[in-house]
Amino acid sequence: MIGILVGQGMTFDEAISKVEDWETSGISKLLDKSKMTQSKWKNNIIYLQNVKKLK
Repeated sequence: MIGILVGQGMTFDEAISKVEDWETSGISKLLDKSKMTQSKWKNNIIYLQNVKKLK
């Protein structure tokens, strides 16, 4: 994540500070949950596409 922030123009120190803020505020946990939910949906879609191919 730090690399993305630096790529968007933040300094390395600013990016570290921002990520630390997210971790202490709990936002990073929400992002992790969001990623897991997206991953589950993607896996379900792939499964359904494979089932459809088998028919």
